[in-house]
Amino acid sequence: MAASVDAYTLIKERILSLEYVPGMRLSEAKLAESLGLGRSPIRTALQQLAHEGWVIIRAQSGTVVAYPDSTFIREITELRALLEGFAAEKATLALTDEAIKMLRVAHRAAANFDGTPNVEQVEAFDDLFHETIYAFGGNKRIRRLLLNLRDQVRWLRRYNLNYGERLRPSLEEMELVVAAFERRDAAEAKRLAVLHINKIAEAFRLDPTTASGIEDNEDIEA
Repeated sequence: MAASVDAYTLIKERILSLEYVPGMRLSEAKLAESLGLGRSPIRTALQQLAHEGWVIIRAQSGTVVAYPDSTFIREITELRALLEGFAAEKATLALTDEAIKMLRVAHRAAANFDGTPNVEQVEAFDDLFHETIYAFGGNKRIRRLLLNLRDQVRWLRRYNLNYGERLRPSLEEMELVVAAFERRDAAEAKRLAVLHINKIAEAFRLDPTTASGIEDNEDIEA
């Protein structure tokens, strides 16, 4: 079991970092060699990654890293909006005053005194904002699903999003949710959380020249 977990973590990290790019073939034999693990844990890890949408396993062509097309973006956005909106609504009344205060302090640090977003602080606030919602949402299974979806959003952001353009709007959208938390307005927190997720999805841009997706990288193998 431990070897399978190690294989899963290592392969996923390489997908997230774009060391394994979308469309790249993942050979069990080569993965086993490069990771220093047996083929059995590699196979188990790939099955789990396929279940979570990170890779595609095809009987004829083998395993390839999933490609983030428009359907992929739509599906994770719809699922994330449903779950995160629900979690934000539940978290509103469950959040401690101290947790809300921490969000407010982190937001101020990210916004800077002159209103110019600090990239590192925005990313730190973004992590704290979402993880706080998940922690106080009251459902461990939903939290696990949302954490995986967050990883996929980070992957998309690295792959095809001009992140700089989203710094200020994201910061403003999350601040509105924090303000709703402070007022203990659950319905408004849910509405604003869903709006934030949908705005993120609108910012993603797919390169039309890579419409063939997997086929473009068929000669690349890991």
